[in-house]
Amino acid sequence: MSEVRKTPVKINGQNGVIVHDKLCSDGPVDLKTGEPLIDPSTGEPYPGPNDDMAQLLHDYLVFLRSYDLSGNPRFGVLSLIALNTPIFVYDHPRFKKVANTAFTDGQHVFVDADFMRKLVTQEDASKNTQQGVIFLLLHELMHKLYYHVDRLQDVPPRIANIAEDLVINGKLIKGFKMNPVKLLSEVGFGMKPDEAEKYHNMAEEVVAEMLLIEERKKKQKQDKQDKQDKQEQGQQGQKQQGGGGSGSESGEPGDEDENDSSNSKDKNQSKGNKPKDKDESKEKGENKQGGGSGEEENVSLNKKTISQNVKETLANFKAPQETNKIKNNM
Repeated sequence: MSEVRKTPVKINGQNGVIVHDKLCSDGPVDLKTGEPLIDPSTGEPYPGPNDDMAQLLHDYLVFLRSYDLSGNPRFGVLSLIALNTPIFVYDHPRFKKVANTAFTDGQHVFVDADFMRKLVTQEDASKNTQQGVIFLLLHELMHKLYYHVDRLQDVPPRIANIAEDLVINGKLIKGFKMNPVKLLSEVGFGMKPDEAEKYHNMAEEVVAEMLLIEERKKKQKQDKQDKQDKQEQGQQGQKQQGGGGSGSESGEPGDEDENDSSNSKDKNQSKGNKPKDKDESKEKGENKQGGGSGEEENVSLNKKTISQNVKETLANFKAPQETNKIKNNM
């Protein structure tokens, strides 16, 4: 069982702690007794720090799952998928490590409470001419609709995620005529009008191959530049060695032969180093494409790891009926 995390708080002079034992934490409790702290103005326990986002998500889901005036699902098949998809808001530290925006494991959708709050703020600032939360929810539901958890398994996860986002964001902008808020445009791929126009009708596999080709071209260009830089450094080194020819000035016999021998040896060593440099360059390329860095592994969110983390974390939470955060979102 994973360790239950706690965050100390002080409210109206009362010391308490927020216990992160649920997807979306309850209000603060007494440090000694574990009983909820009471708000003297209402006589009720203090609400959880993100209870308002949990309730607001419920309101968004009612709209998302509704029908238009013609009796059709408001967002087509995505509205129907939403009816059968558990969607939660979370502030649990373990889930925040998975993503600080939103994510899906192919069965559920999870939305970070802090990120959602920022989206709501920008929606209000735009006087509801731009979409934030609905855009985000439709984005995650499209991942589920197109089975993105199971596709592109032979593609580096980072490339797969970018390719999938380019396609589905393009579909939301071109197909649903949506106008994402600034925050989504900053963190998402395919949000620019030219990108949406280019990718919205493409298959994810085709886009992934295009991205891989582009990466290979960049790598080849970088390798060529690195090779050129090494050659220039080698030439400069030879010039410096040639400029210090004190042996010829001394007039001692054999110095010129020794210099020639030394230069010949340097050239041979230089030739001998080339295959090693090539291997090193090849190794760098493999690390770059293979997702070897910790940052790339974190961004890509290995699909099996997400599924396992979700199962383990949910198993440690109380049943949904014991928390009003989850039942509001079902």
